[in-house]
Amino acid sequence: MRNRRKRKNFTLEQKGYIYFKYNGICQFCKRDKRIKWNKDSLQFHHVKFCNDGGTASINNGIPIHKECHVKLHQEKGKDQAEKSGL
Repeated sequence: MRNRRKRKNFTLEQKGYIYFKYNGICQFCKRDKRIKWNKDSLQFHHVKFCNDGGTASINNGIPIHKECHVKLHQEKGKDQAEKSGL
């Protein structure tokens, strides 16, 4: 059986705080419109990635569009590949 890392998800209460702290605005694209609160639009991103020691605290979370979240992680992957010489 494989060892799986425990995911560090934000609680619903933390998500609510993070959402209102940033007025529901995506912190990646900063579009001037609140993100709708549903699973198809809104996600919460760890500013300091869990793999890098980040936690699921309200100070480490931002609201982000689902599509922006994918782009952000794709960019992180490219950055890591460049740093390792790939």
